[in-house]
Amino acid sequence: DQARDELAATALRLEGELALARGEFEVARRQAQALRDDILPGAQSAYDAASTGFEYGKFGFLDVLDAQRTLLQAQTLHLNALADAHRALAAIDRILGEDHE
Repeated sequence: DQARDELAATALRLEGELALARGEFEVARRQAQALRDDILPGAQSAYDAASTGFEYGKFGFLDVLDAQRTLLQAQTLHLNALADAHRALAAIDRILGEDHE
């Protein structure tokens, strides 16, 4: 009876951990996708426009730096979201006892 109870408790704990990891993966995946599809293209376009405008004397250097900072921040957020997704996948693999190497 005690062994069965411990097994049931372990199974319940693992189910909870798996649900949490799957939720974390989904949030990170959606965030990475939104950044990739929506934010990064706009930030890249703004940087490209500022750089081109600077070359033609229409924008100042601070405008280029500001656009570059915005682009780098968006890229950093995207990479962080991808890292979060991969950490969640690693947790899922650990819980399920899978090894993809």
